[in-house]
Amino acid sequence: QYLVLARSAKGKACESLILQATAHPRTFVFGELLELVRDKGVEGSYIRLLEVFAYGTYSDYTNERSTLPDITPNHLKKLKMLTLATLAANSTLLEYGSLMESLEMSSVRELEDLIIESIYEGLVEGKIDHKHNALMVMSSFGRDVKQEKVPELIGKLKNYLSHIESVEVFISEEIKSSKDSMETKNQKKQRFEGAKEETSKKLKAMLEDKTESGLLRALKPGFLRPKQ
Repeated sequence: QYLVLARSAKGKACESLILQATAHPRTFVFGELLELVRDKGVEGSYIRLLEVFAYGTYSDYTNERSTLPDITPNHLKKLKMLTLATLAANSTLLEYGSLMESLEMSSVRELEDLIIESIYEGLVEGKIDHKHNALMVMSSFGRDVKQEKVPELIGKLKNYLSHIESVEVFISEEIKSSKDSMETKNQKKQRFEGAKEETSKKLKAMLEDKTESGLLRALKPGFLRPKQ
């Protein structure tokens, strides 16, 4: 909706759209909107506010509050939820004390309400640990990325793919080694079964041949040894 309106809007109209989009409770991605409004005669402070919502954090806002447009409590709540998603992307365990400091919250109840809403909106996947006052993170929402960070991200993806390929080669070699080992075991088993059958036949023949020569022949060294 905001992207469609931004294509034809300029100046103050775009600034109004930025405030609406950043306050909307279900809008969490702003990269495309940011690209659309850059050359629309929008005041720099509004562009910077949109950047903070796209890939910044609550602390970025507080550090620059005096130079940014005034925003509502809904904006602040949403920015805190986005900040929680960023923190969750970098840690599997978020302690309440650290979160309350980063998000400027004064009560555990307020923090847990924010966490629950963030989980409901799909920004964070995790479990609240009441016993240890912490959020156990399983995954988090992928936010927009700064253009200058794209090459770094591509490099990380390439390294990850290279690692996956190495693991795939290792697993293939292990499977092949396992198959070779299984074939060797089967061959040994077949030789053993053949030797056992040959020895059984000789013992049976010995028991059936009750003559002195037959018994002496059975007692000769190597008589029961299977042929190689």
